[in-house]
Amino acid sequence: MKRKVSIIVFLALVLATTALLIFISSDRVRAGGIRLWPPFDGTYRTTAYFDHDEPSYGIGADGYIQIYNGERVPSSYANKTGEPYPYDGHDGWDWSMTTGTDVLAAAAGTVVVADWGNWRNGYGRTIVIDHNNGYYTQYSHLDTLLVAEEDAVTAGQHIAESGATPPGTPAHLHFGVRHGGYANTTYAVDPFGWRGEGRDPLFDYNGKESTCLWRSRDEDPISCADTIVEDAGTGSVAFPLANWQVSNRGNGYHTFYRSNTATQYDYHTWSTSTISNPLRPGPCKVYAFVPEDPDGAGGLTFSQQVTYGIWTDSGWLSATVSQRWHQNKWVPLGTYQIPGHGSAGVSAYTGESAGTRWVTADALKWRQYHTFLPLVLNNYCSPHYGQLIVNGYFNTGDNTGWTTSRTNGPEPIVHPYGDTEYGAWLGRYNSNQDRMYQLVCPAAPADYATFSFRWWMSTEETSTTADYDLLYVRIRDANGNLLQTLKTVTNRSPEGDPWHDEFFDLQAYAGQTIRVSFEAATDVSLRTNFWVDWVSFWVYDW
Repeated sequence: MKRKVSIIVFLALVLATTALLIFISSDRVRAGGIRLWPPFDGTYRTTAYFDHDEPSYGIGADGYIQIYNGERVPSSYANKTGEPYPYDGHDGWDWSMTTGTDVLAAAAGTVVVADWGNWRNGYGRTIVIDHNNGYYTQYSHLDTLLVAEEDAVTAGQHIAESGATPPGTPAHLHFGVRHGGYANTTYAVDPFGWRGEGRDPLFDYNGKESTCLWRSRDEDPISCADTIVEDAGTGSVAFPLANWQVSNRGNGYHTFYRSNTATQYDYHTWSTSTISNPLRPGPCKVYAFVPEDPDGAGGLTFSQQVTYGIWTDSGWLSATVSQRWHQNKWVPLGTYQIPGHGSAGVSAYTGESAGTRWVTADALKWRQYHTFLPLVLNNYCSPHYGQLIVNGYFNTGDNTGWTTSRTNGPEPIVHPYGDTEYGAWLGRYNSNQDRMYQLVCPAAPADYATFSFRWWMSTEETSTTADYDLLYVRIRDANGNLLQTLKTVTNRSPEGDPWHDEFFDLQAYAGQTIRVSFEAATDVSLRTNFWVDWVSFWVYDW
C-alpha cells in the first residue's frame, strides 16, 4: 500500500524541486531551435536566394545555384546571372528596399556585431545578433545602426535602417542566418530550409542542413507554409514565349512582361507539380507578386484589370487585380480548394485597348496551413524527407505543431525551465493523463529514419518497488491505434542529471502516416515529473 505524504517528505520535495531548478538552469543552452520574425514590415521583392550548392560568396564558385526547393540552374558569379536566382555562392537572402527602410530583429538576443565600417569585406554596415541558442542572424548593407554591441534586443525591435553600403552597392537588405558561429560562411544555413529531394546539398559544403525557421503567421509575407514558383523557374511557362519581354526588376530578379493584347492567346502559367511540393488537397491561399515598372522607363502603366486563373476542385476560377496600384507587393488572389498541387495562369488580354497597358507575369505563391485542412484530411500528411518534427525544441514557448491534452491540472504541458529553455512537462499532477503527439509521414524509400529525444525524471515515489507513474513513447497509426511502444519511463527509472538521450530507427514506418506520441499517466498520490525535449525525426534516402 502506498504511504501518505508526511511533512518530512514534503520538505524533501521542496529541496528536490529546488535542486531540479538549479540543475535545469545550469543545463547548457541547446544548439538549435528558433522561430524568426520577418526582418521588415510590408513586402519587398527578393533579388537573390541562398545558394545551397556552395554559399561561399564567390570563392570557388561552382557555376550553379541551387535554391531551397531543389531547383539548380547554371550561373556566372561575375555577371550575376543564373536567372531567376542570381547569384552564385550567395550566403543569404536579399530584399530590394530603398535606403531608410526599417530593419527589424528577427528574434530576441544580444548584439555581437554593430559595425559602421566594411564588416567582413563587402557586407557594408552590419549587425549580427546572437540568439543564445546557437543561431545568429546577420543584417547587412545598412545605412544607420540603432543598436550597439552587447545591447539586448527583442523580436521585432527596430534595430537599423536599410542602406547601400559599401558605396556602389544597390540599396537592399542582405539577411543571413548562421548556426554554431558567425565568422564566415562555414556557419551559413538557409532560413527557408530545404525542400528538395534527398539531403540538403549544403551538408557537403559545411556539414549543416537547413530547416525552415520562419514563425509563419498569417500576416507575415514570409512563411514556411509558402510554395513559390518564379516566373522563369521550374513549373513556369510563358506562351507564346516570343511575345513576352524580360526584365530584371521582378521578384527573384527576373520577370516577364508585355503590353496587353486584343486576344486571349498570350498567357503565362505556373504549376507546383514539377517542384518539390508540400501541397495537398484542401484550402490554399494564392498570391501573385506584382513588380515595379518593368522596363524602368515608365513607357506604359500597368493594367488595372489583370485576370488570373486558378485551378481548383471546381475547375478554373478567376481573380482580377489591379497591377497598377499594387507594385512590389504580394497581392492576394483568394483562398481556393486545390486538388493536390497548385496551377494558375495569367492572360495578357485585359479588355482595354491593345498595346496601352503593361501586363506582368512574375512569381506566384501558394500558402497552405495544414491545420486548415478539413477534418477528413486531418489524419493524412504528405510523405517527406528531412526534419519531420515541428517545434521539437519547443522554442516557440507553446505547443505549436503538437496536439496536446491533459485530464487534470491547470498548467499547459509546454513549460519554461531555466532562463531560456522550454520543454514538455508531462505527468506533474496526481490522477492525470497527458498526451502530446504529431502526425508525421516519413517518405519511402528511406536509408535513414532516426527518431530521437531526451528525457528527465524526478519523483516523490522514492521508496517503492512498483511502477505507479509512467511515460510511454509510442508510435500509433493515423487513427490512433497503437503500433509500437518505443520507450517506457517510470517513477523507478533513473532520475535526472544528466538528461537521458534516446535514439530509434523507424525505417519500418517509411511511407506511412503515423503519430509520434508521448503519453503520461499518474496515480492518486506522490507526483512524478517527466520532462521531454529535443524531439527530432530525420529521414533521408541516400
